Amino acid sequence: MPPKCLDPFAEEIVFRCGNKPRKWREWRLTSIRERMREYTSIFEELIKLLRKAGTSDEEFSFIAKLCEHFKLLKTEPLEIQELFVFIYFRYFDTQVVRDKNPHWFSDGLINFRLFDGDVLSRQIAVHNLLLTKTFSSLGLNWEQWVNYSPVNASIKIKTNPSSRWQQLDEELLLLEHALDKSHPLRPSILKDCMALRKKKAEVMRGQLSEVLLEELFPTLFKGIEYLTRKPGSGKKIKVARGFMDRLYLIQSMVKEFFVFGVRNFRIELWDRNDFQSLFLGNFLENCLSIGEKDVYPAVRLPGVPGKRRPAGVLDYLVDKGIQVVKIIEKKDGQEYHVGHCYLFVFLDNQKPVLMIDSVEIHSSYRNRSLKREIRKALFEFLKGYARAVGIERVVLGNNGPTLRSGKNKGQRHKIQNGIDVFDLLPVSLEKIEKLGGYWNHQPYFLESVGGTEAYVIV
Repeated sequence: MPPKCLDPFAEEIVFRCGNKPRKWREWRLTSIRERMREYTSIFEELIKLLRKAGTSDEEFSFIAKLCEHFKLLKTEPLEIQELFVFIYFRYFDTQVVRDKNPHWFSDGLINFRLFDGDVLSRQIAVHNLLLTKTFSSLGLNWEQWVNYSPVNASIKIKTNPSSRWQQLDEELLLLEHALDKSHPLRPSILKDCMALRKKKAEVMRGQLSEVLLEELFPTLFKGIEYLTRKPGSGKKIKVARGFMDRLYLIQSMVKEFFVFGVRNFRIELWDRNDFQSLFLGNFLENCLSIGEKDVYPAVRLPGVPGKRRPAGVLDYLVDKGIQVVKIIEKKDGQEYHVGHCYLFVFLDNQKPVLMIDSVEIHSSYRNRSLKREIRKALFEFLKGYARAVGIERVVLGNNGPTLRSGKNKGQRHKIQNGIDVFDLLPVSLEKIEKLGGYWNHQPYFLESVGGTEAYVIV
């Protein structure tokens, strides 16, 4: 263990000037397990208070996932486990003192005195403090980088509703003739198709977009249930191959009516103080989800710590040089997480460039026209964001480092984006490295770091 420095800040400057990561023992902390048990006990008391305050089941499911994630990290390096405990406890403290300062967690990432001044807190805070100096030296606006305002976007998808209804009606007609006249389920199908036609106005307004298959064809499913229970009816309920596929096709066509018309979105930077920011991966069911046993990255990026589960979003949260932009849809008073992208700055020919590490869109947003409009709105937001910060170029990651393991060993990692890229202009770059380095001198799970190619956005 290195001797304590009389000036803790000077000690951190020396550490930052080096290139060697600290090991867990150098943070001079007590047992992770003991502290986790203590924090969990405190958290359980908080849960009781939250229960009385009417906290939703969804929020409690998040807390359960946090506890599960700590179990999943048992085989990972102690440094990743410690970072998890650091964030876990800081979010608990944020819940307790939120009324005094709603930005307490985020502020503490740059002012360790808001935390308890331990070596880890100080290390993270000094990293972020020096990052502000790096931004300033390049003429970049740090205040805009961390506090850029949200932008509302209304997206209008043009279509001919009458033409789409005609296509749907043709599918209903084919469905009506999919079963022969003697089939016991044919009357049910005819009745459901007639009922759906009577709801034409509702369908065309997109009001049935959330309806389940059983609700679109209630008589059919009741008939299937009845015949399933009735002795000797097994052979009678057999249907031709493709029958169920046609039902699902009709359901998807009904849902498509909601896609068209005006859709309202909000595009914004994430809020590090929001407890749910930990679960961005869970909202999209991606490889960085928290507390999901069978979900983890399929690829190992060179130099990124972790056996199976890298720190991922934990690193993003504590390093203010990483930003996440969220796309939210507003519908009927509710908000839905559409997608997000990870951002950082790198230098190309000594000029700052905004890197979109990757864009991820929820699987329910499959319509290509809609996704294209979402992409357009996102790119406009990112161009405005870059201008406000003082960055002229914006690019989207295409490849990453040369892989050292796995089936693609020896090849450059290919980034899979959730948006179309075929019409974007590719560009070759210097080796991509995140501006300001990493809080513990070890790279994060950023797919484009170490890469040399991207797509031009501006």
